[in-house]
Order: sequence, then C-alpha cells, then structure tokens
Amino acid sequence: MINKNIIIALCIRDCAEYLDDVISNIENIRSLFNKTKVVFVESDSSDKTLDLLEKYKVTHDNVDIITHGNLASSMPYRTDRIAYCRNSYLDIAEKNKDDYEYLFVLDGDSASTELISNEAILSNFENENWDMITANQPNGYYDIWALRHESWMPFDCWKMYMKEGTKEAFKYYILDRFIKIIPFNSNDGKDYIPVQSAFGGAGIIKINSIKNARHIGHTEDGIQICEWVPFCESLNSGESKIYINPRFVNSIEVSDHIKANMEMYG
Repeated sequence: MINKNIIIALCIRDCAEYLDDVISNIENIRSLFNKTKVVFVESDSSDKTLDLLEKYKVTHDNVDIITHGNLASSMPYRTDRIAYCRNSYLDIAEKNKDDYEYLFVLDGDSASTELISNEAILSNFENENWDMITANQPNGYYDIWALRHESWMPFDCWKMYMKEGTKEAFKYYILDRFIKIIPFNSNDGKDYIPVQSAFGGAGIIKINSIKNARHIGHTEDGIQICEWVPFCESLNSGESKIYINPRFVNSIEVSDHIKANMEMYG
C-alpha cells in the first residue's frame, strides 16, 4: 500500500473488447493506493463501451463516466477530440486537488490490457523529484510522436516525415526511433530518463503541477499535432521535470491510437 491518493483517468472510444482486462489493471492499481477515484472520458463510441462502463460503475465505488457523445461531427481532427477529452479529466483533477495528490493517466485500449506489476508502479515513488513520470515498453518504446528528447527525438517525427514524404524519411524519422530502453536495478530513481515530453500509454502526474496546463490538438495554422506535447510544455508553468522510468513497464502492445498514427501517415 502506498499512502497516497490518486485519480486514475482514461480516454475511451470503442474499447469494449479491451475493457475487462483494462478494468482488471485499474483495480490492481487501486489496490496499491490509499484512496482512489476512476474517471472515464468517452466520446464517439459505436460498440458496447458505455454499457460496460456503466456496469463497472454500479459495482465499484468512486467511478465517474463523462461522455461527450459525438465529437467527430464538430471536431474532425482526431487529435482535437483526444485533447478535448484529456482536458476534461484535467479539469476534474484540479477540482479535486485537495483530496488527491496524483493523476494516473492510462490509455484505454490494448496498451493497458496487461497488468502493470506492483514493482513497476512502486518504482515511480522511490524518488519523487518529478512532475510527471511515464512508462516504458519491453519490446521497443513506441510512443515517439509524444516524445521530445534532445537527441533521441528533438522534433515532431510525423511533421518531418510528411515534409519529405520518402521511404528514406520514414525510416529515419520514424522507424529508427523505435529503440529499446533496458531497465536496470535501481532503488533511487537514478535510471529515470529526463525528457521534455513523453507518455507511452501510462503516466503519473502531480496534480499540483498541472497549473492550468492543457492539451492542444492542432497548431494555429490548423496542422494536427500530438496533443500530449503542448501539455508537457506547459506543465508546472513550463518548468516541469518529466521522466521516462525504464522499470515502469506497462505493455508489449502498441496502443490503438499509435497504430492509427502509423496508418494515417505511414
């Protein structure tokens, strides 16, 4: 048991096939903390996602479901819809910051169907000198659109690829960036990797560091961007400490929204 209070938040769309396993993951996470709240933010589902969420809410305490209905009709960009839904749970987190210290964000799809080990979760609290700490994947780090690192990923990979549009560019800006981060034994957070932005399907954020930081899905000239990057850039008023924790392994699966990026641009 970790003597801390957390909100677990997920954005959900057409995730019915994954929800049994995702909910098992959520319940395991809840068992480790003192007080928890679960927030699902849903939009645009055409399967049984909402029915399954309602069944879960009836049988479990402190579960909120926020549904935005059909956002696609007014927000054609997928990144705008994701940003809108993410900002909904940020609003809830800030309203509840007197009762909860951390926001644990999970993808609601295949990336969260495998149980995150207790050891992986606990490793995030060995050294709490961070505003946000994010996950790793054992078969190669996949969430490179959300990643910003001074040498590994100093640019918007999809923007750079689209600018050139060649197979060589796809290999250089996309495929060659899927590297494997090998965890090693540490008990003081010395293996945490500092980044400007990262997610990887799971991240823990100090709610007091949010400070009105929000997700944005497009640039001023209407170009889609990864909604996670502007949030990281504005976290803790732009002075955030963000890390990838190599031992915070969440999944061997590539999340559905990352697959969608590959299909859209690749």
